[in-house]
Amino acid sequence: MRTTMDTGAHCLLHKTCSRCGKTKYYLQFPTKGVKRSKNGARKNICRTCTRRKSKGRLLPAADSAVMGELTAMPEALPAVEAPVSVPRVPAPPAARAAEKTFGPQAVEGRGAQPQPVRPQDGRPRRTSPLQPPPVRKKPGAGRLLRQDRDGLIRMKGRSKNGKRWVQDIDWALAVLLVEERAAVVLTPYMIRRLYSNDDFRLMILERDRFTCRYCGEYGDTIDHIVPRAKGGHTTPVNCVCSCYACNQSKADQDAEEFIKGTQERQKV
Repeated sequence: MRTTMDTGAHCLLHKTCSRCGKTKYYLQFPTKGVKRSKNGARKNICRTCTRRKSKGRLLPAADSAVMGELTAMPEALPAVEAPVSVPRVPAPPAARAAEKTFGPQAVEGRGAQPQPVRPQDGRPRRTSPLQPPPVRKKPGAGRLLRQDRDGLIRMKGRSKNGKRWVQDIDWALAVLLVEERAAVVLTPYMIRRLYSNDDFRLMILERDRFTCRYCGEYGDTIDHIVPRAKGGHTTPVNCVCSCYACNQSKADQDAEEFIKGTQERQKV
């Protein structure tokens, strides 16, 4: 014959909460320590009462005797009369002059809230100085590119036969190539070269309409405005169309220096 089990204090699988007084399963009581403990090493307050206590929503049980005393206290206390409004006495002329000059806090005392003093034109006075606009430390492509630990950026492109290549270049050179429209940014750590050598030469000649920038004659070569010997690079901004004679005469001179020397030779 099957009998029901009494969930009393002798049963190890059930405990009685000391706060709500309900008998619950032992797993509903939190353990006393961090480590795994046995059934008898659990707290006497259930999880529900613990959560209520942590949130501040648990109130103590009301005692009938205490509540009776609290309800009887207002009857024993004398009635409090309503506050009588006192008419405001006008301030003397000296106080009104001080209030007009220094503000209400000069008359009302330290406990009064200070009021903003407005100038004669009626506009509020600025309390904080103007903040200067933020200065960008890396203008242009420098804000988009991120260098690796070695200070390099990867650049990829295609040769004239369509073969792909990838190489590492300096971060400053990558910024210059992007700003002078020779490459585009793919990711913060990689750029792509826009032209192969043959495509770049044809693009410069067509852009300048096969006209030499120095003498105005027919040109079929490319010249660097800032020579590569002085740090110039092969970019659309630094390259122009030139004839063979001007290209050989200019050599490693700057464009301004070569034009000035040509004009002096023509005067002579």
